[in-house]
Amino acid sequence: SRHEYWEQLFRSPDPWQYSSAYEQEKYERQLSLLPERPIGEALELACAEGHFTRMLAPRVQRLIASDISTTAVARAAERCSAQRNVEYRRLDFIADALPAPLDLIVCSEVLYYLPDLDTLARLGERIAHVIKLEGLDNGCYLFHGISFVNLGRGLVSRCAPQKVFWR
Repeated sequence: SRHEYWEQLFRSPDPWQYSSAYEQEKYERQLSLLPERPIGEALELACAEGHFTRMLAPRVQRLIASDISTTAVARAAERCSAQRNVEYRRLDFIADALPAPLDLIVCSEVLYYLPDLDTLARLGERIAHVIKLEGLDNGCYLFHGISFVNLGRGLVSRCAPQKVFWR
């Protein structure tokens, strides 16, 4: 199962070398994409062991850090124990309901693990239905292959060139 696969991966701590130059630069670039204004409710999909969570938490009022692996969620909670605005949750974002409403959803380096484009498209639709449209800046937010664009008329999630969803 998906859950067993990720539990096996997190059997050993730090499976992706989170302190590497690559990971640190990626975290900084992701943070630079966020608006300067405070962000209300945020969801981090696949938070892993909480390295980016620790950096994101000061930028939001409330953060739900989620992962399919209970081991990863426990490590994230331990790493970020000083962050009082973070809730930790085991979440299989393919099967489980997404919390709502949200001002921000971060899904970094996880979407390419989805089994096919149809699953990706369904997730894009689900994300479009839980994200708040009020107060979003007009602009494009790109996170590893999926862009979310607010054009003033609603959110567009482009899951693949042939699949565009309007809300």
